[in-house]
Amino acid sequence: MNPNRIKSIRRAYIIFSIILGVISPLLCYWLIPHFNIENDPLSKFGISTQTSDIWFLSLLFISIGLWLNGEYRIEEMIKKEKWRPLLQWMLRISTFSLLLMALIDMSWHWTHKIVALLFFCGYNLFVFAFGIVRSLTYVRRGMFSVIMATLMLSTSLLVLPFPSYGIAEISYIFLIVLWNTKILFRKKL
Repeated sequence: MNPNRIKSIRRAYIIFSIILGVISPLLCYWLIPHFNIENDPLSKFGISTQTSDIWFLSLLFISIGLWLNGEYRIEEMIKKEKWRPLLQWMLRISTFSLLLMALIDMSWHWTHKIVALLFFCGYNLFVFAFGIVRSLTYVRRGMFSVIMATLMLSTSLLVLPFPSYGIAEISYIFLIVLWNTKILFRKKL
């Protein structure tokens, strides 16, 4: 297969994953009219009979999309070879945790919470480390990722005024979509 064709297919899949990351929570929210974003976490979509399949498949596709985008951008943007394996492992662990979050729904209570914590903290740490390593070569280009990771971390503060994780998760998803879109479409980040 032609390398340009492979690149185009990968890019289309990542764009599909990003769009799915926006549309699937909205679709699930529409399918469960009694869902309250202030009181319920998004993981509740995984245990509802109307949305469990949609939620599972979307998390599956999104985790693969996040992994593809991250792996490709590590190879393309990280110039210091010694940092690549660390970043790749951080990315793989966090995206695998998202995949596990799809497989282990909220009915497994603590197991689901631990896997979710691994994803949210792991992906946040990956974005932050990506920015720091990028800053070692180009200070201005790495700052975007560092700022985004700081904002991702600050979304956890949204748990304080609300009784559940829903608002914080939506904010985190928005920042993930923003970071992945920006990193996908800009060569000189």
